[in-house]
Amino acid sequence: MENKKLFADFSNGIIDRRIFLKGLLVLTGSLTLSGCLSYFYQESGESSRLDNLQLKNIAAAQRHLFPKTDTAPGAEQINALDYLQFVLHDQQISREDRDFILKGAVWLNETSIEDFQIDFYLLDFNQREKLFQKISQKTWGENWLSAILKYIFEALLSDPLYGGNPNSIGWDWLQFQPGYPRPTELNLYPKILKL
Repeated sequence: MENKKLFADFSNGIIDRRIFLKGLLVLTGSLTLSGCLSYFYQESGESSRLDNLQLKNIAAAQRHLFPKTDTAPGAEQINALDYLQFVLHDQQISREDRDFILKGAVWLNETSIEDFQIDFYLLDFNQREKLFQKISQKTWGENWLSAILKYIFEALLSDPLYGGNPNSIGWDWLQFQPGYPRPTELNLYPKILKL
């Protein structure tokens, strides 16, 4: 299934979230190295920290993009925000990619204030949807939403030792069998890069 068709089928309700995510997993092949992040990250400086408003806005964006349903975990249940914070501290992430996530959160809020006169996290569902439709027409917005989704999917599919997918909730939902051998405390990324 090609990329555009997969997204179109999901958007039009032709396929459900489980089939969409499985198709996406096949398309991406495997998690990126940047997503293989552990609790054992090294501090990379102030520029990688999300402030309180950015945290609230990104959490609201993640919940909107990947909501909880009666049968599926959402961004909050898979620890997507915590996982993203660890990604932002990963020394292997380029400064450009890190800054783009941070700046995108600022641009998202600026657009919200411009259009609705309130911070993004305070918007209701319809207002968030309208704002996402607007920013997805801009290059920065499309790329930022794509990056946020990428890290949501990584949180969903990563080994629980890396901070996302607590208690294998994402794997259980997708009926996914992880590869073996699984990481241990001794060979977690980024420790293996230091050997």
